[in-house]
Amino acid sequence: MEVEWKEICMFVSYRRVSEAFKLLLIFMACTFIFYQLFLYMNDVIKPAQPYQEPDGKAVKAMKSLGGTGSVYADTKRRLFDFYYYGE
Repeated sequence: MEVEWKEICMFVSYRRVSEAFKLLLIFMACTFIFYQLFLYMNDVIKPAQPYQEPDGKAVKAMKSLGGTGSVYADTKRRLFDFYYYGE
């Protein structure tokens, strides 16, 4: 018994297929628009030069102070100050 194309098409509504296709197109368009919006917002928020030296009274959090004490204690103290002062 061979299944003919007409028998298969009887169970598939063209209206339903077109509605599903429209839904897929709308979903893809919205996804593309939101992706482009997120890219734009990322460019707006991101600083122009994120690795430049800080200005004013700002200091680097991990700048070494020299040969005073162990490196671990110095790093621990500076991280504590960094988190405590919220900088």
